[in-house]
Amino acid sequence: MSREQDRSYKELLAELLESGQLFEDADFPAKSFSIDRKNPPHDVQWMRPWEIFEQPLFINHSVSRFDLDQGELGDCWFVSATSLFAMSQPAMFERVVPKDQTFERGKYAGIFRFNFWRFGKWTEVVVDDRLPTKNGRLIYCQNTNQPNEMWGPLIEKAYAKIHGSYQAINGGFIQDALVDFTGGLSEVINMKDKSKLPENMDSLLMKTLRMNSMLGSSIAKASLTVPGEVLLPNGLYAGHAYSITGMATVTDNAGERTRLIRCRNPWGRGEYKGAFSDSSTAWDSIPDEEKEKLHLVDREDGEFWMPFEDWKESFTSCEMVHLSPDAIMGVIDDETLAQDRETWGKSVYHGRWVRGVSAGGCGNKPYQRLLWINPQYALLGEPEAAQDDGKCTFIVSLMEKNRGQFEETSIGFQVFKVRNDTPRVINQDNFSDYVLRRAAMSNAYTNLRETTNRFELDPGRYIIIPTTFAPGKEAEFLLRIFTEKETPKTNEIDEETGPTDPREKDESNLTELFQKYAGGDHLIDARELKQVLNDLYATGGDEERQFGVEASRSMLAMMDTDRSGQIDYEEFVQMITEINVWKGVFDTYDRESNGSIDVYELAKCFKRIGFPVSRRILIPIVKRYGGKDMIMTFEDFVLASTRLRCMFGAFMKHTVGGIRGRTQIDLETWLESTLYC
Repeated sequence: MSREQDRSYKELLAELLESGQLFEDADFPAKSFSIDRKNPPHDVQWMRPWEIFEQPLFINHSVSRFDLDQGELGDCWFVSATSLFAMSQPAMFERVVPKDQTFERGKYAGIFRFNFWRFGKWTEVVVDDRLPTKNGRLIYCQNTNQPNEMWGPLIEKAYAKIHGSYQAINGGFIQDALVDFTGGLSEVINMKDKSKLPENMDSLLMKTLRMNSMLGSSIAKASLTVPGEVLLPNGLYAGHAYSITGMATVTDNAGERTRLIRCRNPWGRGEYKGAFSDSSTAWDSIPDEEKEKLHLVDREDGEFWMPFEDWKESFTSCEMVHLSPDAIMGVIDDETLAQDRETWGKSVYHGRWVRGVSAGGCGNKPYQRLLWINPQYALLGEPEAAQDDGKCTFIVSLMEKNRGQFEETSIGFQVFKVRNDTPRVINQDNFSDYVLRRAAMSNAYTNLRETTNRFELDPGRYIIIPTTFAPGKEAEFLLRIFTEKETPKTNEIDEETGPTDPREKDESNLTELFQKYAGGDHLIDARELKQVLNDLYATGGDEERQFGVEASRSMLAMMDTDRSGQIDYEEFVQMITEINVWKGVFDTYDRESNGSIDVYELAKCFKRIGFPVSRRILIPIVKRYGGKDMIMTFEDFVLASTRLRCMFGAFMKHTVGGIRGRTQIDLETWLESTLYC
């Protein structure tokens, strides 16, 4: 339950304490489908902590990285991230896990709360304390050493709730959970190709840790068809995620230095077996005072040291979450560390890729023209913002929102340098005139929730285009743009919705046509108009390409100013002249000459006929008239254009201040103005 919903945690707690009842979360009930919506288990019992333990505690004295151990759920990534966050960010921990929660009599009502950063805002999540068990034992996240400590199982339940079920977090990435705890920036180093790793990677990770960034690492399985984790000869597990909890350099008695890295297995067991592991003889040559500084303990607790070079060879991915943009790789320097500065400005945008409107893909063949229908964001790098080398520093982070567990959408972004006199929207027709070059792009399109990159670019104007890899993939996204020292000069680029004068007119003599169908009353009704439209515009005998009575009624209403249900000669001429303009534009984009257009052409069509619309308005038009095949017939195009014309007219009739003004209208007037169209 979030703050935007009916009642907050404090309101619910007060009500429950007064009534003496225990909270039962209707939004995430103690039912099997809350564990797995596709294959709900039948052998799970939901129990409250006081039914399992004699004296449950929310937090037992203090929080440490050893408080959480993974249970039967495959959420090692979440458990590792939670342990790492609890250890490295104690100041932020209480915002996520408020410590004023208790099982103490008189203050306990079976309700607990946690706060997560979700796509740009902090959200309060409330859960009850009924937890999944088997044979009276917790089956998921728990504290093995202090089993009656409950904050771990409860935060896991809250995290499962925002994802829809426990099964929804059965597999994931450390950095995603860390971002949800902090709102930081995630960065992933692909370590599969060892030849492409930075030469000073150990120094970079050391400085990154000193910047309070949080690090984890994982080992990919050789085959995705192999279920579960795979034990390797060195004691590590493939298909598993580990926290990185420290780094150090030790010097043995012979003066030889070794860089070490400390990792933790979220299981609380299962450790590395090579050099400098807990019981390794490599420690025999290290002076006792150095071992004491490292708090070396030979204990099966899941935490271990290993040589950095062995870590680099063993792991295939390093995941980092930075609380400050300064910590992005390549930005860190000793001056930054000393100043502990926070001088970055930030712009945030929420957007959508919608099939038929803005889901154009990355521009690969044969879909190059669709690249330009993706959302676009202008970015201005001013000369005064440049560094000593004349470059402007930008950090761009793109995050997919509301991502499903097995979602295969790959995301990325491209950055183009454009001319300073570039028009409002770059499209397929004008990009060659205004786009100077592709200046940068994200890392290879990848199936991660977030991709972040730092760029050094010349001053000037740029267009950022976030995309999915393949066209037609629908998703929501969060785009964050950071620049040094001040708020970025950015804005979303889109058409301004509003009528304009079309470019073309057709003043054909329509007298004979009118007289043919009007009859003795010299008026045309909807059924007569249907005949006119099919004679003029229908393609062959295909009924799907012909105009129906409903379409004729809508078009008649467009010109029927007195609402008589009929139009006279002047209204008829104006209507057909306007539809002829629409037909000319439609034919321009009917590239197959088959009486239909791809809905991706709609924005250009509407602009040409005088009704430019933003993506926000284009989305309901495509959903209403596009169909599953994303193809629009001329009849549907005319219907959509008619609706636009009528709605524009209704707005202008009741507004003050022109097309950019606002209108206040009562329900009766609004219905009267819009029903007849």
